[in-house]
Amino acid sequence: MSRIISLVCSLALLLSAGCGDNEKLKNIGDKAAGTWKAVAEYGAEKKDQALALFGDKMKDLEGQWAKAKEKSADWSADAKVALDAKWKKVEAAYARTKDATGENWVKARDAFKAAHDEFKAELDK
Repeated sequence: MSRIISLVCSLALLLSAGCGDNEKLKNIGDKAAGTWKAVAEYGAEKKDQALALFGDKMKDLEGQWAKAKEKSADWSADAKVALDAKWKKVEAAYARTKDATGENWVKARDAFKAAHDEFKAELDK
């Protein structure tokens, strides 16, 4: 998606730079700029939706983690430390999704999903 955004933005800049006297080229440049705005708004809306979903997943996982810790008397000390470290990894990955943009957003989103799924799998054992 970022490649599409870059292409549209480049096209808009290129066309607007050479639009001088040609009204048709100016209109194309204006439409390309409008497309860029629409793509950016769509991306922001999808990110907001994803963050809302991630927030729900974190609340659910926090509840599961709290219940699991109540039963932790049966765990070895190493198991407790390992699970706590994985939980902190999930929290950190979630925090990174909130401020990430562009390519960093994709990486942060994927890192959160991986950390979440790994921790959930450990709790489900």
